[in-house]
Amino acid sequence: MRQEEMRGWMKKIIEKYWIDEKKLEELDKEIGACRRKEQFWDSYIKYLNSIDRSATSYDIEVILEWCEEEKKKLSEESKEVSKERAKRDLCESVIDFFKLNNKLNKEG
Repeated sequence: MRQEEMRGWMKKIIEKYWIDEKKLEELDKEIGACRRKEQFWDSYIKYLNSIDRSATSYDIEVILEWCEEEKKKLSEESKEVSKERAKRDLCESVIDFFKLNNKLNKEG
């Protein structure tokens, strides 16, 4: 790939996927919040599974089902946020590749 083509390719990717620092911080906070919520649901589901069903009048299965649904929704939300974050990672990888390629071309 010629240098001009590579620059054009890099520019297209960065224009399409670049995320500014403020948005990046927000995404990282959202990812952290999603992870904490997932840990909560995992712990709560584990707790519910440990309850002796014969010793309670609550319908644990209904509660468990609801918890699993909430965790599933959270998992989808987490995937979307991580996908957004991955766009910035892609741009940074493209920039690193371009810098390395330029360095190799100058040395070679």
